[in-house]
Amino acid sequence: MSAPANHDTELAALEQLAKARGKSVDEIRMLLGESSAPVVSEHMAAYLSRQTPRTRSTYATHLNRARNGIGPICDQTCEPCLTSAGFVCRCDCAKCVPSRITIAPIGQLRVSSSVYSEELTKNLRAVATRHAIKKGILDNRRRAALGKPAKRADGHNAGETAVGAARSLFNDALKHCGDVNSALQVPKPSRDPKERRPLKHFELVEVHHYTATSGNDPGLDTLIIDLGIATGARSEGVSLLTMSSLHLETQMIDIFDKGKKRTPMPVSRDLLERLFAHARERGGPACDPTSLHYIPDSAVLYTRRANTSAPVTGRRIDGIMGRWQKELSWARDEQLVFHHLRHTVGAHLEMNYGPQFKRRYLRHKEKTVTDGYGKCSMDSFARAMSELLEFEHPLVHDIEQREQDTLRRFGLS
Repeated sequence: MSAPANHDTELAALEQLAKARGKSVDEIRMLLGESSAPVVSEHMAAYLSRQTPRTRSTYATHLNRARNGIGPICDQTCEPCLTSAGFVCRCDCAKCVPSRITIAPIGQLRVSSSVYSEELTKNLRAVATRHAIKKGILDNRRRAALGKPAKRADGHNAGETAVGAARSLFNDALKHCGDVNSALQVPKPSRDPKERRPLKHFELVEVHHYTATSGNDPGLDTLIIDLGIATGARSEGVSLLTMSSLHLETQMIDIFDKGKKRTPMPVSRDLLERLFAHARERGGPACDPTSLHYIPDSAVLYTRRANTSAPVTGRRIDGIMGRWQKELSWARDEQLVFHHLRHTVGAHLEMNYGPQFKRRYLRHKEKTVTDGYGKCSMDSFARAMSELLEFEHPLVHDIEQREQDTLRRFGLS
């Protein structure tokens, strides 16, 4: 029983010393060289390494500002502050100076509740918002020069993400900071709902037409759009598509996008044959399953570059969306993007077959316990997709054949 008593005595002594010095217990422990907590830069690196690539990329933007320091950043949009590197405020006007925020670097400090603080979270939120607003202003200037409509630039979602990053990081450090996550004291702005609607049939026809009749590689662009409609693939899923994801016999495509989780999607034989033909033509023997040089991990989609081909990236899809907005006024006004294709097919599935079909197509998680009772089987999903997009699928054919055989066997046909 002596160990807990000694610990309490030690803690009381540290608290008394901290009070006398005007510091926290963690700071006193650091001064005494007794803290076993890692330095912030090490903790952040370990934390980010455990996140998904998308989360790591998003959160690192905000956390690196805390690690390396940033500022001063003001809340004004005067020209000197918009054009300076990193939006660092060097303007001495009466509005800029009092609104400046500077975040001192914490990378070499040891993790503690006084370092991972409420004040740091508030400053990260404010800096993220200001950065996004200033960047949005410059981006909209470039868009205006290209005849494109302005995008929203209020920094709201950037502030929300900054608070989310701090909360997640601080929560990971609770073993070093006690049992209080100070970032929870900072309000997290709610994410604005995206104004996105399903496309009408004639609008989808227009989109497909301009995809197939513009650009320097309409065959590739049409294939990308058809793949997106058939599988609900996000941009990432298109660029991650490999030869091993294509299954001609079962008419399935394995989609890996959000979280790189494998999801098989039923598709038409025509789409698969087009994908195989495209891959063999541009990827060569590495994309030919009958070749000795076949590499299952080879990309499926390729862009032309001089005398060679290169795997498709998200930039190809960005170019397609840019042409939509250039050619179609309604697409420009509504900021039509690749994600609208997912939303359109998902909405039709929900309307004609039920919400469980939409969830399966969009690969959304169940939100309630009762959602689990409304799952749709793969053969039901294949039937819905084949009816919606008008193609035949072996899963549907096999079920129908088995049904007819059973009815005949029992004399019920």
